[in-house]
Amino acid sequence: MQVRYFVQSLAKGKYAVDAELSGNAAGCKLYSPDAFGPANEFFAAFSHFSYMDAGGKTRRLARRRGRREIELPAAAVRFSYQVSLSRRRNLLEQMHQVRLRSRFSFMLGLALFPQVSTAETVEVEWDQPVFCGLVGSGRSFSFAESRELMLAPFVLGDWRVWQADGRQWRWLCPAVDAKALQNSGDCFADLVAACSDWFGGPPAPGPLTCYTWIETQAAGGMGYSFRGNCVCVFARRQPTADRQWLVLHELIHQWVGVSIRAAEPSQGWFFEGFVTGLTHLLLIRLGLDEPQRMRQALCDTLQRYVASDHRDETAQGLLLFCRFADWMNRRDQDNLRQWWRQFWLKHQGLTISDAAVRQTIAETGYQDAAAAEPVEGMLAAMLKSLYRQ
Repeated sequence: MQVRYFVQSLAKGKYAVDAELSGNAAGCKLYSPDAFGPANEFFAAFSHFSYMDAGGKTRRLARRRGRREIELPAAAVRFSYQVSLSRRRNLLEQMHQVRLRSRFSFMLGLALFPQVSTAETVEVEWDQPVFCGLVGSGRSFSFAESRELMLAPFVLGDWRVWQADGRQWRWLCPAVDAKALQNSGDCFADLVAACSDWFGGPPAPGPLTCYTWIETQAAGGMGYSFRGNCVCVFARRQPTADRQWLVLHELIHQWVGVSIRAAEPSQGWFFEGFVTGLTHLLLIRLGLDEPQRMRQALCDTLQRYVASDHRDETAQGLLLFCRFADWMNRRDQDNLRQWWRQFWLKHQGLTISDAAVRQTIAETGYQDAAAAEPVEGMLAAMLKSLYRQ
């Protein structure tokens, strides 16, 4: 089957998508690769579904309530829909808050894919120039199969590209934001090098790209990672150190979260908590933050932990990480880095269970005694551990 998308820009962040189908002999289903969360919430950003049959008649497409897919009959030679990115951005923020991650990029959500075999040709034509992370700027793009399109971040506007080094690490931002993000772009190569040195190698073959832009309405930063790509949204008044923290955090997720994947939703204590702790630690090692700011950030995390009656998984994992780091460092200054390196080299490319992660920690001989430790002691141990690095 061959699919060709035509994307037309409408007003207020809305887009009309019209797709030509060739070879739809048996009918198919339309789906999205980032259909996480309740199906009704996911489809809230889409509307005006219709298709055209071989006789040229346009018919409405109906979606059954609660379904994640839309049935497309064999007679369909075209299908169309509209999508609102402003509505979708709100959904992405909600998904981020509940720690759901997916393979979406800024405008990947425009595409609903026919559910057919992987051996298909996909073309996308825009009514304006866009930047595609895989092939550069243009209006027309061609992909050998839908899986390539899934990993193709499309973004509007004129984007500036920094080539970090010979390994094809790339930092991209809209040209209008380039001056404000210059320091962050210059720092990107150093952060990538620090992560690669810490884990013992790059997270995957091929380029690693960081997309970033400034959101005027944002109160704070937001980021997410998918294979080979980090996306960071900065608030306009966000301090440079906070921006570097966010970029580094999403970079670390390329190793722990993308290369090594969680098997269960309950593993946020490790995949967010431990990664948060490692982000703080590497920033201190690189000299990119001041002790007083770091102290305040850790205090804020601890307060969330206390306010949630010790149920905040990220804060719980961060506290465990700091006690674990303190215990490892008392034995040898390089123990913690060696543990992370061995953990990644052993499990890269795999999905790891909660029990396996805990077993890896237990194999070091560490025994957590958090239950008998007062909150003030947790904070003291955490600060002591991080500042010792």
